[in-house]
Amino acid sequence: MANLKEDYRRMYLLIDQLKADHRRRCEEVSATQDESYWQGQPHDGKGLWICSLQNEFRSTTAGSLCLALLPLAALKVVEGSHRIATPEEIKAHLEAQAERGRELEAMERRARLSRQAEGLNAQ
Repeated sequence: MANLKEDYRRMYLLIDQLKADHRRRCEEVSATQDESYWQGQPHDGKGLWICSLQNEFRSTTAGSLCLALLPLAALKVVEGSHRIATPEEIKAHLEAQAERGRELEAMERRARLSRQAEGLNAQ
């Protein structure tokens, strides 16, 4: 029970720190108009990109990124199953998602054209 209380205490301390970091980034972006201060993290301050860590006990692999609401992200970091993602990891993840989206669109376009061709051949 003591560990759980300590984890929650650490989680709320981390949430406070993350909120302060977000306020600092807001001020920097406002003052400089330089979007790089966001470091890839959401602009609204409600979520956080986190990256999974290898954990054989929990059967998790390292390197999977996800966007989590701030309390859950903080809990995962405190538990040791995740860490805050780096700007480079976030950028690579978003670029990979965009590429998968383009590939999916191309596949759908080919399927649509194939169906159209089949319909013309059947007539």
